[in-house]
Amino acid sequence: MTWVVCGLFPWEDESLPGSPRLMAHTLARLHADTPLYYLDPVHLLDASQLIRYRTRHRGPLWRICAPGVAAPAGAEDHRRLAAARPLVLYSTSYHHVDPGSWMGHLRPDVWVYNVLENAVVLDPPVRTLHEHALLAAQHVISNSPAVTKTLLGRVDPGKVLEWGMAVDAAFWHRDPAPPRWTFGFFGHLMPWIDYDAVEHLAEAMPHESIVLIGPVHGASQARLRALTQRRANVQWIGPQPYARLPDLTRSIQVMLLPRVATPLSDACDPLKLYEYLAAGRPVATTFPVSPAMAPFVHHGTSHEFVTCCQAALGDARRGHGRHTAPNLATFLATRSWTARAEAIWNTVTAGVASAEDG
Repeated sequence: MTWVVCGLFPWEDESLPGSPRLMAHTLARLHADTPLYYLDPVHLLDASQLIRYRTRHRGPLWRICAPGVAAPAGAEDHRRLAAARPLVLYSTSYHHVDPGSWMGHLRPDVWVYNVLENAVVLDPPVRTLHEHALLAAQHVISNSPAVTKTLLGRVDPGKVLEWGMAVDAAFWHRDPAPPRWTFGFFGHLMPWIDYDAVEHLAEAMPHESIVLIGPVHGASQARLRALTQRRANVQWIGPQPYARLPDLTRSIQVMLLPRVATPLSDACDPLKLYEYLAAGRPVATTFPVSPAMAPFVHHGTSHEFVTCCQAALGDARRGHGRHTAPNLATFLATRSWTARAEAIWNTVTAGVASAEDG
């Protein structure tokens, strides 16, 4: 069996790996004897034009890299993958597979399609590919109850699996350090970040520091520049290596996830919240978190964000609170990348074995 895992975002970089990359590395670690290829992200809306690639081997995980020139369908690596059987393709709702694309020509035996967010609110070209994937995939993974609701009546219920995000708790765990910042965020600084909520926090607590970590995209560049100019207690330190984020996080008293409320946000299960909790930090967010996560974070609307941050800071300074709940370790353990990768592996291999027996 050979696996091809598609990367998540076209702006994905080494500082902030997305969930498919984390899952691919976990699968490669657990099943080192299985050929597993990771396809670096291509442009979000142009899945039909895959690009010239080269293959790099890193232990059990190969990476198919994408510099940006159309790939001939008869390329040697493509022929080798297309001939591999059985072939498993794993893609997400951010990396669609057009039937006429390079990936579509692979004609996988098993297609696992992970719907990360509410894809029906995306642009029409993306929705068209999304509908194709829902019909063609053998397994459709829903990332949240809200996503599952959008699939009802449109997908065979027997092939829908509802699994949220996961986290490697051991990677994130560090003992607390003397605080360098009061509040902090790491991640892609995109337009969906609620910069108004951050500014209200900076204004309400002018003597408390706020650090923003990560690459900036699109219209967020102007928003971030204006925010740091107006509020002296807000600092942006740019993207940082992923391996350094646990140590940076231990120097932050409270982790933030302020996101603008949209139908897209409502259907997310944010990877970041799992990483924050695994790092042992109190969390304040405007996200409509799942019932399972709600006991561990301070959450509310954008208008309630300052109050949530103040409550989380109280937890941090007391040394206990929602982030130290006794059942948090169990919650994170059941949502490890190992558990998630093995669940996907077992589902796929059981299907392959059944097909071979038939």
